[in-house]
Amino acid sequence: MKRFVCFLIVIEFSFLMRGTPRLLYEYSFLYENKKFILVHHWSLKNAGNEVNYADPFNDEKNQYAYFVLIEKSNGQVVMKKKSSFFTYGWIDEESKYIVLLSNTDMNEKTPKVALLSIDGNLIFERNISLSEVILNDKEYYLFKEQYPKYFNKLIEEGCISSNSDRKEYYIDALYTEDPQLLKYLETKTRGNHLFNCISVTTNKLLIWYSQKLTFEKNGHMPIVVGRPNVMLNKKNSGEIVGISITDPCEKRITILITRKDVDGVYVPIR
Repeated sequence: MKRFVCFLIVIEFSFLMRGTPRLLYEYSFLYENKKFILVHHWSLKNAGNEVNYADPFNDEKNQYAYFVLIEKSNGQVVMKKKSSFFTYGWIDEESKYIVLLSNTDMNEKTPKVALLSIDGNLIFERNISLSEVILNDKEYYLFKEQYPKYFNKLIEEGCISSNSDRKEYYIDALYTEDPQLLKYLETKTRGNHLFNCISVTTNKLLIWYSQKLTFEKNGHMPIVVGRPNVMLNKKNSGEIVGISITDPCEKRITILITRKDVDGVYVPIR
């Protein structure tokens, strides 16, 4: 009976995946390794005005996105968890971790990459933006003094990260009506420091990991299929320190796992 339920779930989502050309309305995908099947779905028709897009995994009002994890040996659904607008998923060979990626530029606050333990514990998440404000250490402290209210808002929203030596700071800028501040931010805006090959399409797809178009023979529109070749970088202790993927130019890049320090800045773990 459990195997039959598992079969029905996979068939249902395989059918939903035929709607993938409506990528900005709803999307489904599945991924499987030797032990588990990961099935993910989201739909804008279930999203409301009061949804907390910045914290989708814990938002009680999140009815628009979720995933289920199915154990292949017995067809049992071992986990169902709220999620976000992800478009690709991966499970490591040891069945210890889940990686979720998104190439939809739905909302500036939604995570584009997430790392979870196999039991659903959120380990890491972050946004990936086309551009960012980049400041050196001297510019950063002057910026902090000159625009304290805006700076505190950035810290509150988790918009500031830095490299290991604190020589450079990366800011996902928030909206401002201050013309002087806006002009300053524009002069310091650069392409995302992680990528030399990142772009956004007219229909708001953020192309930041490797993918290809699959053309079906049954008359359906072409489907964008992710192929980021995910790898996890680990310490000798086994702790995850980075998520490695291939970008659209087939170059391997690493997204470092960061933690918020005492100043509210996200820095790579050591």
